[in-house]
Amino acid sequence: MKTTDITFSGDPSRAKSAIEQAVLARGYSITWTDSWTGTAQKGSKHGFSTFYKVGLSIMSGTPGQVTLRVSPLITARTNGLAFQKRTARELLGLNQGMTQALAAVGDIISSIDH
Repeated sequence: MKTTDITFSGDPSRAKSAIEQAVLARGYSITWTDSWTGTAQKGSKHGFSTFYKVGLSIMSGTPGQVTLRVSPLITARTNGLAFQKRTARELLGLNQGMTQALAAVGDIISSIDH
């Protein structure tokens, strides 16, 4: 599972709102630690429910460009191959949903996994 940077042009405040809507639509809750950094999580740490947690950072870049960094905070390396695949599918869907939401309020410039 990799960190993804989605760079786009548009208003950062509108982008943040679009990201929130996309994340909530997938059943995640969001906790912002400051105006532009937070975590999104879904599921339960206890019991049989699968738990997903990602870091979200909205960063200014060159003038008129903003980057959303999505960083997995829960890794599946020790939880078996099936869990790794399920987690990868979940995070891919989350990233695609946020990319679509950002495209609705600005222009996507790039999406880079690293």
